[in-house]
Amino acid sequence: MPVVVAVLLGTSAAAPAQQGARDGEWRYYGADSGSTKYSALDQIDRDNVADLQIAWRWRTDNFGPRVDFNYQA
Repeated sequence: MPVVVAVLLGTSAAAPAQQGARDGEWRYYGADSGSTKYSALDQIDRDNVADLQIAWRWRTDNFGPRVDFNYQA
């Protein structure tokens, strides 16, 4: 019986992680609490991906000759 309970708890905990981002809202890093990085949005597909254009760019040399920031992860 304990094995059945453990299996049921394990599958019920994984179910929300498989849903992905709902309505395009990424409320967590990686789309959802399971970090699935999945979105069901279909505005970009194989038919129109070649028509995409760069919307913006950010260059690292915008900081100037000296980096005054301490990046840590």
